Amino acid sequence: MSYKTLAAVTVAAGLLSAPAMAVPGGSPAPVGSTSAVEQIHYSHSSCQRGPAGWHYHHRGARYVCGSRPSGNHWGWTFRSGRWGWWHSRERRWH
Repeated sequence: MSYKTLAAVTVAAGLLSAPAMAVPGGSPAPVGSTSAVEQIHYSHSSCQRGPAGWHYHHRGARYVCGSRPSGNHWGWTFRSGRWGWWHSRERRWH
């Protein structure tokens, strides 16, 4: 395969895939409507910051996570039967 053919195939593939990456059209949601994320908010197991601080939900019950530790690489996770803040680089619990 020559370089011209390879370049032509690459350009054609890029042009044909561009419409697939386009943002779908449609009207925005009306003001006051709730999104699917808001409707199922009561059932998230990851620790998220809300108006009342860091928390997660399990089967409708709200649990406080405690404040997120300062610094990077902290994530709310479940390991060895335990939920908590885990430092991914140092591999330790807060």
